Amino acid sequence: LVVVLMVTAMARELAGPDLVLLAGLFTLAAAGVLTPAETFSGFSNPAMATVGALLVMSAALRDTGAMEATFGRLFGRTRNEAVALLRMIVPISVLSAFLNNTTIVAMMTPVVIDWTRRNRFAPSRFLIPLSYATVLGGVTTLIGTTTNLLVSGLLHQSGMEPMGLFELAPVGIPVCVAGLAYLVVAG
Repeated sequence: LVVVLMVTAMARELAGPDLVLLAGLFTLAAAGVLTPAETFSGFSNPAMATVGALLVMSAALRDTGAMEATFGRLFGRTRNEAVALLRMIVPISVLSAFLNNTTIVAMMTPVVIDWTRRNRFAPSRFLIPLSYATVLGGVTTLIGTTTNLLVSGLLHQSGMEPMGLFELAPVGIPVCVAGLAYLVVAG
């Protein structure tokens, strides 16, 4: 019942997803379905704390205008679409290895739209590659994607050794390079 009410509340946008999910969590705790330890166990996960810290850092970069000033210049001016795509996806994938993918896409979308319009390209041809570049860059490090952090946290909770920061790099970097090459060729 609580899950159905939460989904309904989010579908009707009665409140933000964070408030709806917290209300559902505390409803289950108040009803005795969850123990206090179970209720707060997700908040003590180091992986979730890392994700929160990355979101704060990303928001700070966005709010200061550092992203637009830096990447607008880094992408540069060009009339060749393949070169423009390459100039965009390489730095985005490197950045994505160390920041949250979703946040990068949200921060970089207005930057990419402005940049493509200044270079007389259709922004729509660059937005999906922007998203894919963040995903591909994220698979190279532990903090590159939330999934990697959660898996490492689960390993640690089960008594196993957590993953190292660059443990995924031997597989992730070749996958990233191949994916980026495909984006440039097929993009």
